[in-house]
Amino acid sequence: MVAKKSMPENIARFYFSQLLAALAHTHENGFAHRDIKLENILIGNDYSLKLADFGFASVVNENSKFERVMGTEGYMAPEIQAKLKYDGK
Repeated sequence: MVAKKSMPENIARFYFSQLLAALAHTHENGFAHRDIKLENILIGNDYSLKLADFGFASVVNENSKFERVMGTEGYMAPEIQAKLKYDGK
């Protein structure tokens, strides 16, 4: 991705829908990834998306609010950078 700088919209939609499915699966199983970035998204030999590096993942439930700052700074949401409580999902 870094070398190409872009991809056709239909391919981007394909991978984005796979990313959303991976996140939905993660959340349905009670976890928040907490470090989603391009470097943690891999493409398999069959062109399927793989969400990787669950090193910052945390268990969540419907009442979970995180305070600890985790993840890669350049990718953090403003509420995380402001050190406010946030919903990991």
